[in-house]
Amino acid sequence: MPLRRSVGASQQLLQRYKHNQLDTEHFLLAMLEQEGGVVPRILATQGVDVKRMTGEVERSLGRRPQVQVSGGDTSQIYLTPAISRVLDRAWEVCQRFGDQLIATEHILLAMLEDGQTEAGRILAAAGVTTEGTLKALQGIRGAHSVMDAGRSRSMRP
Repeated sequence: MPLRRSVGASQQLLQRYKHNQLDTEHFLLAMLEQEGGVVPRILATQGVDVKRMTGEVERSLGRRPQVQVSGGDTSQIYLTPAISRVLDRAWEVCQRFGDQLIATEHILLAMLEDGQTEAGRILAAAGVTTEGTLKALQGIRGAHSVMDAGRSRSMRP
């Protein structure tokens, strides 16, 4: 899933949870909920129970303060410093891979490399590692790169 779609899915989660601060857990949950997506497949290869992790992320999001929204107004959305840092790092990961677009695997790796976010702690507690993620990604992606939004995640094993 390219960054554009990840942001859209994360914004829907903001509405679901009545939040106005977009954070790493919103992105992680959006990636976990992507049926047949790259991130659930990467996690499964590392022995992660994706449904259990989804529940942990949902509980984490449920503990955050909610904002009152009137008349369908989505109000102002703010990026937390943590997600800003992770997205900057995801761009660096993307460039290291030789890709042109940020995709979910770049965000996942950035969360793992950052290590200071709630999403990163949830991933680490489940035993997800950068090395395991890279190995799983090699098996999924092979030599393919993310070059355009139309074909970025059309690869299947």
